[in-house]
Amino acid sequence: MLVAIVIMGVSIALIYRSLGDGASKAADLLQRHKATLLLEGLLQTPPDRLPYPVPQQGASGDLAWRIEPVTDVPQPQLLGPDVAPGGAGATAAAPPPVRPQALRYTVWWGDGRRQISVVTWRLAPTAGQGTP
Repeated sequence: MLVAIVIMGVSIALIYRSLGDGASKAADLLQRHKATLLLEGLLQTPPDRLPYPVPQQGASGDLAWRIEPVTDVPQPQLLGPDVAPGGAGATAAAPPPVRPQALRYTVWWGDGRRQISVVTWRLAPTAGQGTP
């Protein structure tokens, strides 16, 4: 009888522990989902609405975000001529071509050790855009 009580006690302790682990993992999954949604929102921001100059950082609820330039990635090879803001028929007085800039978007939560990050290429806003 004593052996059966010990086995039942160990079983209940293991079940209780697994339920506790599942609850904490569910909370972390919820935070990761919220961070992913915030990151997607930042990535879908039009170039003229991006916070410039970078680096920029901010917070949204219990999540924090940062946008910073990345210098350790090579510039992409352009297949054609540089894109001028005036299009293919731009004159010699047109502004210089727009080049993409590598940016790292990072969202973190909790103590800062949990984060998601992505590097992407974005066009920097032209003069007068993205500034108040």
